[in-house]
Parts: sequence; structure tokens; C-alpha cells
Amino acid sequence: VMAIRDWLDKDDEPTGEFGGETDYYQGLEQAYECKNGPLTSLAELRLIRGVSESLYVGTEENPGLKDLLTVYSDGKINVNTAGPLVLQALVSPTVSQDTAEGWAESVVAYRQEPMHWDFLSESDWYRNRMAGYNDISLPVEFITTQSTHFTVQMTGKVGVGRKSIFAYLERKKSEKEEQNLVDVFVRYKEVY
Repeated sequence: VMAIRDWLDKDDEPTGEFGGETDYYQGLEQAYECKNGPLTSLAELRLIRGVSESLYVGTEENPGLKDLLTVYSDGKINVNTAGPLVLQALVSPTVSQDTAEGWAESVVAYRQEPMHWDFLSESDWYRNRMAGYNDISLPVEFITTQSTHFTVQMTGKVGVGRKSIFAYLERKKSEKEEQNLVDVFVRYKEVY
């Protein structure tokens, strides 16, 4: 975590003994500079000290960072779409792991029930409507109930030929109207 912080921050001061600024990366066999800025691709994580292939890609037991994070975000996590591991990570470390795990599983189950869908737009439904979990509090500055970024995969087939493309979309509020517009293709990638 310290090395990731150092990769993102603007200074050249290492954070703790496991941090990593330009001095560290310049000492590697294939030297490069610390970015000191935001990630433009999740693959950049592999350049950061301590981010191993298994941490990035994952294992059979644990998903990798590439499956849990995104660079296309306003920094908030949508409790209506986040997976159980991400939800657990939001819970205060003062709450037991078993309680955090139970809460995350309950949140996922709750939001899948059609009779609850009308409540999912409430900003704190995950606290007020989850019986037995009133002691769970999340950092509200990192929580939302609306997504602004989406990934779309499109595949076209002609005969035996096939081509896929991924598009990353951002939903923005129209300044002239009170409606949401998906108007920006952030990036796309062709996959064969």
C-alpha cells in the first residue's frame, strides 16, 4: 500500500520502509521513474514495488487487483454493484471479519431481491435496511448508489470470423437538462 501511495503522490519522499519513489525504481535492473501521478491503466500496477503477478492477476482462491479495481472512476464505490470482497474492505477494521463478511453477503442478497429495488437509490439503505448490522458504518465520502462508469463488450460475427471490442463509458449529467447522458467513450480496446 505504501508503494502504491508513493506511485500516485506528487512528491519523491518514500512512505515508510516499503514505499517506493524514483530512487528505488532507478536501482532496478531495468530502471524507470516513479510516476507520481494517477494510473492510466491497471496494468501500471505491475510496475509498482510489491505488486506481484499473483496479486495483480489473482489465484484460484483470491481475485487479483485487476478484477477488483478500476482506473475509470470518480473514487466512489457503488454499494449497489460492488462485489462482496470490495464491500468487506469498506467496513471499519474495528468490526470483526466474520461480521464484515456476513454483512457483505447480506447486502448482495438484499439488492438481488426485486422487492428491495425501490430502496436501492436511498443513500444509506445498506445501513438502515440491513437487520442486525446497525453497527456497520462505511466511509460515506467513498460511497455512492449510482455508477458513472461502465464497461461494454460488443462482439460481431461474420461467418467464422469474430471480433470483439470493449468500450469504457462515462455517464455525465447534462448541464442544460436534468437527465443523465452517456456521452464519453473513455477508451476502447479491440480483442480478437
